Amino acid sequence: MISIVVPAHNEAEGISDAIQTIADILEGCGILWEIIVIDDGSRDATFHRVSALSATDNRIKSLRLSRNFGKEAALLAGLTMATGDAVVTLDADLQHPPRLIPDMIDKWRNGAQVVDGVKRERDQDSVLVKLRANIFNTLLSRLGGIDIQDSSDFKLLDRLVVNTI
Repeated sequence: MISIVVPAHNEAEGISDAIQTIADILEGCGILWEIIVIDDGSRDATFHRVSALSATDNRIKSLRLSRNFGKEAALLAGLTMATGDAVVTLDADLQHPPRLIPDMIDKWRNGAQVVDGVKRERDQDSVLVKLRANIFNTLLSRLGGIDIQDSSDFKLLDRLVVNTI
């Protein structure tokens, strides 16, 4: 089974479409799946929209954080909830192309424990976003024993890696 962890903050406008896009792609992979949306203290209807989808499809799960803790905390909460043999993390705004998930799964099936999406540039990210990403990637690098300093939050992690975090 594959778990997809999606941190979301004030994504009510697009979250339903994002979940549907991800689900459609996963349906074509021939593998059991779950989508876990972590609402990182949204002040809009993000959580309510995800909850409505969860009510009709038990493969869609959600957790609402009490306030905005930041994407890295939301990702860690999602990794804790994930039950899959591997976990894919990607942003709710789909800035990471979900169409690449089948390729990530193929690499994992062929023995990769980490499949990393590399962000070409971070010029548009704020200093705080860059700092948080650097801390998160440093943590994963040290625990996983691999260099992922230039990576994005779009990645697939084998269950052994997730359990190490």
